[in-house]
Amino acid sequence: MKIYNFNINRNSKCFIVAEIANNHGRNKGRAEQLIKLAAEKGANAVKFQTFLGKDIVSEKQLSSDYDYAPAQKYKYWYQYLDTIAMPFEWYPELIELTHKLGIAFSATPCSIERAKFLVDVGADSLKIASMDNNNIPFLRKVRRLGIATIISGGIIDDKNFESALSALGYPQKKDLAVLHCVSNYPTKPEDMNLLRIKKLQEKYDLPIGFSDHSISNYGAFASVAMGAKIIEKHFTLDRNLEGPDHSFSLCPQELGDLVDGVREIEAALSVSPVRADRHCADRMYRSIRYVKDLEKGTIIKEEHLEIKRPPDGLEPKYYDDVLGKILIKDVQAFNPVRWEDFRD
Repeated sequence: MKIYNFNINRNSKCFIVAEIANNHGRNKGRAEQLIKLAAEKGANAVKFQTFLGKDIVSEKQLSSDYDYAPAQKYKYWYQYLDTIAMPFEWYPELIELTHKLGIAFSATPCSIERAKFLVDVGADSLKIASMDNNNIPFLRKVRRLGIATIISGGIIDDKNFESALSALGYPQKKDLAVLHCVSNYPTKPEDMNLLRIKKLQEKYDLPIGFSDHSISNYGAFASVAMGAKIIEKHFTLDRNLEGPDHSFSLCPQELGDLVDGVREIEAALSVSPVRADRHCADRMYRSIRYVKDLEKGTIIKEEHLEIKRPPDGLEPKYYDDVLGKILIKDVQAFNPVRWEDFRD
Protein backbone atom coordinates (compact mmCIF):
# COMPACT_ATOMS: atom_id res chain seq x y z
CA MET A 1 0.00 0.00 0.00
CA LYS A 2 1.05 3.60 -0.47
CA ILE A 3 0.48 6.38 2.07
CA TYR A 4 1.60 9.80 0.89
CA ASN A 5 5.20 9.24 -0.32
CA PHE A 6 5.70 5.99 1.55
CA ASN A 7 5.33 2.50 0.08
CA ILE A 8 4.49 -0.07 2.73
CA ASN A 9 4.88 -3.78 2.04
CA ARG A 10 6.51 -6.85 3.53
CA ASN A 11 9.93 -5.77 2.28
CA SER A 12 9.74 -2.08 3.17
CA LYS A 13 11.07 -0.24 6.17
CA CYS A 14 8.70 0.13 9.10
CA PHE A 15 6.20 3.01 8.82
CA ILE A 16 6.22 4.79 12.18
CA VAL A 17 3.09 6.72 13.18
CA ALA A 18 3.11 9.27 16.00
CA GLU A 19 -0.47 9.24 17.22
CA ILE A 20 -1.21 12.69 18.54
CA ALA A 21 -4.88 11.71 18.84
CA ASN A 22 -6.44 14.20 21.27
CA ASN A 23 -3.17 15.25 22.92
CA HIS A 24 -3.38 18.62 21.19
CA GLY A 25 -5.70 19.71 24.04
CA ARG A 26 -7.64 21.88 21.57
CA ASN A 27 -4.58 24.10 21.38
CA LYS A 28 -3.58 24.65 17.76
CA GLY A 29 -0.08 25.77 18.67
CA ARG A 30 0.44 22.53 20.59
CA ALA A 31 -0.87 20.50 17.65
CA GLU A 32 1.62 22.23 15.36
CA GLN A 33 4.43 21.71 17.85
CA LEU A 34 3.66 18.00 18.10
CA ILE A 35 3.65 17.63 14.32
CA LYS A 36 7.03 19.38 14.04
CA LEU A 37 8.52 17.27 16.83
CA ALA A 38 7.20 14.05 15.27
CA ALA A 39 8.91 14.93 12.00
CA GLU A 40 12.09 16.01 13.78
CA LYS A 41 12.28 12.72 15.67
CA GLY A 42 11.91 10.70 12.47
CA ALA A 43 8.27 9.58 12.45
CA ASN A 44 6.76 8.90 9.02
CA ALA A 45 3.27 10.11 9.90
CA VAL A 46 1.13 11.82 12.48
CA LYS A 47 -2.38 10.72 13.33
CA PHE A 48 -5.31 12.51 14.92
CA GLN A 49 -8.88 11.51 15.85
CA THR A 50 -11.79 13.09 14.01
CA PHE A 51 -15.19 13.18 15.66
CA LEU A 52 -18.02 14.92 17.39
CA GLY A 53 -19.21 13.42 20.65
CA LYS A 54 -22.49 12.24 19.14
CA ASP A 55 -20.57 10.32 16.44
CA ILE A 56 -19.49 7.91 19.14
CA VAL A 57 -22.06 7.67 21.92
CA SER A 58 -25.77 7.96 22.47
CA GLU A 59 -26.98 11.31 23.73
CA LYS A 60 -28.17 9.47 26.84
CA GLN A 61 -24.76 7.98 27.72
CA LEU A 62 -23.93 9.39 31.15
CA SER A 63 -20.44 10.62 32.02
CA SER A 64 -20.82 8.80 35.30
CA ASP A 65 -20.69 5.54 33.32
CA TYR A 66 -16.98 6.22 32.74
CA ASP A 67 -14.37 6.27 35.47
CA TYR A 68 -12.70 9.48 34.32
CA ALA A 69 -12.73 12.42 36.73
CA PRO A 70 -12.37 15.35 34.25
CA ALA A 71 -15.56 14.27 32.48
CA GLN A 72 -17.70 14.26 35.60
CA LYS A 73 -18.51 17.97 35.35
CA TYR A 74 -20.64 17.06 32.31
CA LYS A 75 -23.84 15.08 32.60
CA TYR A 76 -23.44 13.28 29.28
CA TRP A 77 -20.31 11.69 27.85
CA TYR A 78 -20.73 13.26 24.41
CA GLN A 79 -20.52 16.68 26.04
CA TYR A 80 -17.10 15.84 27.40
CA LEU A 81 -15.96 14.36 24.07
CA ASP A 82 -16.85 17.60 22.32
CA THR A 83 -14.43 19.44 24.62
CA ILE A 84 -11.44 17.34 23.45
CA ALA A 85 -12.31 17.00 19.74
CA MET A 86 -10.03 18.78 17.29
CA PRO A 87 -11.79 21.66 15.50
CA PHE A 88 -12.47 20.82 11.86
CA GLU A 89 -11.18 24.19 10.64
CA TRP A 90 -7.65 23.28 11.76
CA TYR A 91 -7.30 20.37 9.34
CA PRO A 92 -6.27 22.09 6.07
CA GLU A 93 -3.48 24.04 7.73
CA LEU A 94 -2.22 21.08 9.77
CA ILE A 95 -2.21 18.83 6.71
CA GLU A 96 -0.29 21.47 4.78
CA LEU A 97 2.26 21.71 7.60
CA THR A 98 2.58 17.94 7.78
CA HIS A 99 3.26 17.62 4.05
CA LYS A 100 5.72 20.52 4.15
CA LEU A 101 7.69 18.53 6.72
CA GLY A 102 7.66 15.48 4.42
CA ILE A 103 5.47 13.19 6.49
CA ALA A 104 1.96 11.78 6.11
CA PHE A 105 -1.27 12.89 7.78
CA SER A 106 -3.67 10.23 9.02
CA ALA A 107 -6.75 10.31 11.21
CA THR A 108 -9.32 8.04 12.77
CA PRO A 109 -12.86 8.96 11.68
CA CYS A 110 -15.62 7.99 14.10
CA SER A 111 -18.44 8.22 11.55
CA ILE A 112 -18.78 8.05 7.79
CA GLU A 113 -19.38 11.80 7.72
CA ARG A 114 -15.97 12.37 9.34
CA ALA A 115 -14.38 9.85 6.97
CA LYS A 116 -15.74 11.75 3.96
CA PHE A 117 -14.53 15.00 5.50
CA LEU A 118 -11.00 13.61 5.86
CA VAL A 119 -10.93 12.47 2.25
CA ASP A 120 -12.17 15.86 1.07
CA VAL A 121 -9.67 17.79 3.17
CA GLY A 122 -6.69 15.76 1.90
CA ALA A 123 -5.79 13.22 4.58
CA ASP A 124 -3.40 10.55 3.32
CA SER A 125 -5.00 7.56 5.05
CA LEU A 126 -7.75 6.54 7.43
CA LYS A 127 -7.33 4.44 10.55
CA ILE A 128 -10.20 2.27 11.77
CA ALA A 129 -10.23 2.13 15.55
CA SER A 130 -10.79 -1.10 17.42
CA MET A 131 -14.17 0.18 18.57
CA ASP A 132 -15.30 0.18 14.92
CA ASN A 133 -13.74 -3.00 13.57
CA ASN A 134 -17.09 -4.78 14.00
CA ASN A 135 -19.07 -1.90 12.48
CA ILE A 136 -19.67 -3.60 9.14
CA PRO A 137 -21.98 -0.94 7.61
CA PHE A 138 -19.40 1.73 8.41
CA LEU A 139 -16.54 -0.34 6.98
CA ARG A 140 -18.42 -0.94 3.73
CA LYS A 141 -18.92 2.80 3.31
CA VAL A 142 -15.26 3.50 4.07
CA ARG A 143 -14.30 1.01 1.38
CA ARG A 144 -16.18 3.05 -1.23
CA LEU A 145 -14.08 6.13 -0.42
CA GLY A 146 -11.05 4.59 -2.13
CA ILE A 147 -8.45 5.75 0.38
CA ALA A 148 -5.60 3.85 2.04
CA THR A 149 -6.97 2.31 5.22
CA ILE A 150 -5.37 0.78 8.31
CA ILE A 151 -7.55 -1.27 10.62
CA SER A 152 -6.81 -2.04 14.24
CA GLY A 153 -7.34 -5.58 15.49
CA GLY A 154 -8.07 -4.87 19.14
CA ILE A 155 -10.99 -6.53 20.98
CA ILE A 156 -12.26 -8.47 17.96
CA ASP A 157 -12.07 -12.26 17.56
CA ASP A 158 -10.56 -13.88 14.46
CA LYS A 159 -13.85 -14.85 12.80
CA ASN A 160 -15.34 -11.38 13.05
CA PHE A 161 -12.05 -9.84 11.98
CA GLU A 162 -12.32 -11.75 8.70
CA SER A 163 -15.74 -10.16 8.20
CA ALA A 164 -14.29 -6.72 8.92
CA LEU A 165 -11.53 -7.12 6.34
CA SER A 166 -14.02 -8.44 3.81
CA ALA A 167 -16.20 -5.39 4.38
CA LEU A 168 -13.17 -3.20 3.68
CA GLY A 169 -12.57 -5.02 0.40
CA TYR A 170 -9.97 -7.67 1.21
CA PRO A 171 -8.51 -9.42 -0.75
CA GLN A 172 -9.32 -7.16 -3.72
CA LYS A 173 -8.41 -3.91 -1.93
CA LYS A 174 -4.65 -3.39 -2.09
CA ASP A 175 -4.20 -0.22 -0.03
CA LEU A 176 -5.08 -1.92 3.25
CA ALA A 177 -3.06 -2.83 6.35
CA VAL A 178 -3.75 -4.54 9.67
CA LEU A 179 -2.44 -3.63 13.12
CA HIS A 180 -2.27 -6.09 15.96
CA CYS A 181 -3.59 -4.26 19.00
CA VAL A 182 -4.48 -4.85 22.62
CA SER A 183 -7.04 -2.28 23.74
CA ASN A 184 -5.78 -1.89 27.29
CA TYR A 185 -4.45 1.53 28.25
CA PRO A 186 -1.63 1.10 29.08
CA THR A 187 -0.93 -2.47 27.94
CA LYS A 188 1.11 -4.65 30.28
CA PRO A 189 3.94 -6.69 28.70
CA GLU A 190 2.28 -9.97 29.66
CA ASP A 191 -0.87 -8.90 27.80
CA MET A 192 0.79 -7.88 24.50
CA ASN A 193 0.24 -11.23 22.76
CA LEU A 194 2.84 -10.36 20.11
CA LEU A 195 2.85 -13.84 18.58
CA ARG A 196 -0.49 -12.86 17.05
CA ILE A 197 1.53 -10.79 14.58
CA LYS A 198 2.94 -14.01 13.11
CA LYS A 199 -0.56 -15.49 12.84
CA LEU A 200 -1.82 -12.38 11.04
CA GLN A 201 1.15 -12.52 8.66
CA GLU A 202 0.37 -16.13 7.83
CA LYS A 203 -3.33 -15.47 7.32
CA TYR A 204 -3.41 -12.21 5.37
CA ASP A 205 -1.38 -11.03 2.40
CA LEU A 206 -1.21 -7.51 3.81
CA PRO A 207 1.27 -5.32 5.69
CA ILE A 208 0.93 -6.24 9.36
CA GLY A 209 1.87 -3.85 12.15
CA PHE A 210 1.42 -3.12 15.83
CA SER A 211 -0.65 -0.44 17.56
CA ASP A 212 1.24 -0.30 20.83
CA HIS A 213 -0.36 1.14 23.95
CA SER A 214 2.42 0.18 26.35
CA ILE A 215 4.60 2.72 28.14
CA SER A 216 7.99 1.50 26.90
CA ASN A 217 9.31 0.78 23.41
CA TYR A 218 10.29 -2.84 24.07
CA GLY A 219 7.11 -4.34 22.61
CA ALA A 220 7.43 -2.23 19.49
CA PHE A 221 11.05 -3.32 19.05
CA ALA A 222 10.06 -6.98 19.42
CA SER A 223 7.28 -6.56 16.87
CA VAL A 224 9.72 -5.13 14.31
CA ALA A 225 11.97 -8.15 14.80
CA MET A 226 8.88 -10.26 14.05
CA GLY A 227 8.26 -8.39 10.80
CA ALA A 228 5.86 -5.58 11.78
CA LYS A 229 5.76 -2.97 9.01
CA ILE A 230 3.76 -0.29 10.82
CA ILE A 231 4.25 0.91 14.39
CA GLU A 232 1.75 3.27 15.97
CA LYS A 233 2.40 4.87 19.36
CA HIS A 234 0.61 7.71 21.15
CA PHE A 235 2.70 10.88 21.36
CA THR A 236 2.60 13.84 23.76
CA LEU A 237 4.70 16.72 25.01
CA ASP A 238 4.31 15.67 28.64
CA ARG A 239 2.63 12.65 30.25
CA ASN A 240 1.46 14.85 33.11
CA LEU A 241 -0.82 16.98 30.95
CA GLU A 242 -4.58 16.65 31.46
CA GLY A 243 -6.34 14.45 28.96
CA PRO A 244 -7.30 10.79 28.48
CA ASP A 245 -4.26 9.68 26.45
CA HIS A 246 -1.24 11.51 27.87
CA SER A 247 -0.43 9.00 30.60
CA PHE A 248 0.47 6.18 28.18
CA SER A 249 1.97 8.33 25.41
CA LEU A 250 5.60 8.71 24.40
CA CYS A 251 7.37 11.98 25.12
CA PRO A 252 9.56 13.49 22.36
CA GLN A 253 12.83 11.89 23.49
CA GLU A 254 11.10 8.51 23.73
CA LEU A 255 9.69 8.88 20.22
CA GLY A 256 13.22 9.59 19.01
CA ASP A 257 14.43 6.47 20.82
CA LEU A 258 11.65 4.45 19.17
CA VAL A 259 12.61 5.60 15.68
CA ASP A 260 16.34 5.10 16.27
CA GLY A 261 15.74 1.65 17.75
CA VAL A 262 13.50 0.52 14.91
CA ARG A 263 16.00 1.65 12.29
CA GLU A 264 18.85 -0.09 14.11
CA ILE A 265 16.84 -3.30 14.37
CA GLU A 266 16.02 -3.13 10.66
CA ALA A 267 19.71 -2.74 9.84
CA ALA A 268 20.54 -5.70 12.09
CA LEU A 269 17.92 -7.87 10.33
CA SER A 270 19.40 -7.29 6.88
CA VAL A 271 20.99 -10.22 5.03
CA SER A 272 24.41 -9.60 3.50
CA PRO A 273 26.10 -11.98 1.02
CA VAL A 274 29.43 -11.13 2.65
CA ARG A 275 30.22 -11.79 6.31
CA ALA A 276 31.17 -8.48 7.89
CA ASP A 277 33.51 -10.25 10.30
CA ARG A 278 35.61 -12.20 7.75
CA HIS A 279 38.43 -9.68 8.09
CA CYS A 280 38.85 -10.88 11.67
CA ALA A 281 39.91 -14.37 10.55
CA ASP A 282 43.58 -13.37 10.15
CA ARG A 283 43.67 -12.26 13.78
CA MET A 284 41.33 -14.65 15.53
CA TYR A 285 41.63 -18.11 13.94
CA ARG A 286 44.28 -20.63 15.02
CA SER A 287 46.54 -22.98 13.06
CA ILE A 288 48.67 -26.06 13.84
CA ARG A 289 52.16 -25.17 15.13
CA TYR A 290 55.24 -27.01 16.36
CA VAL A 291 55.90 -26.81 20.10
CA LYS A 292 59.69 -27.49 19.83
CA ASP A 293 62.55 -27.86 17.38
CA LEU A 294 62.31 -31.14 15.45
CA GLU A 295 64.82 -32.88 13.19
CA LYS A 296 64.31 -34.28 9.71
CA GLY A 297 62.89 -37.83 9.92
CA THR A 298 60.83 -37.20 13.07
CA ILE A 299 57.46 -38.99 13.11
CA ILE A 300 54.88 -36.39 14.21
CA LYS A 301 53.03 -37.08 17.48
CA GLU A 302 50.57 -35.08 19.56
CA GLU A 303 53.37 -33.95 21.86
CA HIS A 304 54.97 -32.13 18.94
CA LEU A 305 51.96 -29.97 18.09
CA GLU A 306 49.79 -27.14 19.43
CA ILE A 307 46.93 -25.15 17.98
CA LYS A 308 47.36 -21.42 18.44
CA ARG A 309 47.19 -18.09 16.62
CA PRO A 310 48.03 -16.81 14.04
CA PRO A 311 46.31 -18.78 11.26
CA ASP A 312 49.35 -18.96 8.94
CA GLY A 313 49.67 -22.75 9.02
CA LEU A 314 47.44 -25.74 8.46
CA GLU A 315 43.89 -25.41 9.80
CA PRO A 316 43.01 -27.37 12.95
CA LYS A 317 40.74 -29.67 10.91
CA TYR A 318 43.92 -31.29 9.52
CA TYR A 319 45.32 -32.15 12.96
CA ASP A 320 44.62 -35.90 12.71
CA ASP A 321 46.04 -35.99 9.17
CA VAL A 322 49.35 -34.54 10.35
CA LEU A 323 49.81 -37.15 13.10
CA GLY A 324 52.12 -39.91 11.87
CA LYS A 325 53.63 -37.82 9.08
CA ILE A 326 57.45 -37.88 8.69
CA LEU A 327 59.40 -34.63 8.48
CA ILE A 328 61.54 -34.14 5.40
CA LYS A 329 63.43 -31.19 6.92
CA ASP A 330 64.32 -29.66 10.25
CA VAL A 331 61.64 -27.38 11.76
CA GLN A 332 61.75 -24.84 14.56
CA ALA A 333 59.56 -24.39 17.61
CA PHE A 334 56.47 -22.22 17.19
CA ASN A 335 56.63 -22.26 13.40
CA PRO A 336 53.44 -23.10 11.49
CA VAL A 337 52.92 -26.63 10.21
CA ARG A 338 52.70 -26.86 6.40
CA TRP A 339 52.19 -29.77 4.01
CA GLU A 340 55.62 -29.20 2.43
CA ASP A 341 57.20 -30.23 5.76
CA PHE A 342 56.33 -33.90 5.08
CA ARG A 343 56.96 -36.58 2.54
CA ASP A 344 53.90 -37.71 0.54
